[in-house]
Amino acid sequence: MTDQSRKPYPSTFNELVDQFNNLDVNNTDGLGNQCEHENYPYQGCKQIEYPLDEPISYGEDLFVVLKYKDNYYQTSFDEHEITGCMTQEVYEKHKDDFDEEISCAGEWIDVETEQLTNGTYSFTIPSFVQLVDQENDIEQEMVYLKEEDSKVVLEGLYGFNRKLLDEEGFTIESFYDG
Repeated sequence: MTDQSRKPYPSTFNELVDQFNNLDVNNTDGLGNQCEHENYPYQGCKQIEYPLDEPISYGEDLFVVLKYKDNYYQTSFDEHEITGCMTQEVYEKHKDDFDEEISCAGEWIDVETEQLTNGTYSFTIPSFVQLVDQENDIEQEMVYLKEEDSKVVLEGLYGFNRKLLDEEGFTIESFYDG
């Protein structure tokens, strides 16, 4: 599918809602411009991929808007980052999740493997924001979610493996560093 056939990013909040309300429920192509997830914990989630004008520093040329629990989320695209650390054991166990040739999550996470501190590697991921309606304009707000909801949003926006997010040795220290 070419970028020309992708939905354009909505110019109003009502347009965003309409795009999600008019998704093709039969489209399950995860590589298409829309898909609905049917498996846990995504039950009831929807996502649309939009093209970026220019690839970002993380190498992505697409980004996702996720509808979860009647709220909309996307990457913040600013200097704010999610920061954390993971044990060397967790890194080795989930190494494929950090390889951008294998996993879409690998395009979003930056793991500092050159520096092992106290048995852990630090990592950064772009922060995410909630899209809100301000007189039909799409506004972005920082949002703090419960742990379970944050994991669903990280899965939906960046393609993270749920087993990785649930690992005891994988710790998010801040959702809005920067």
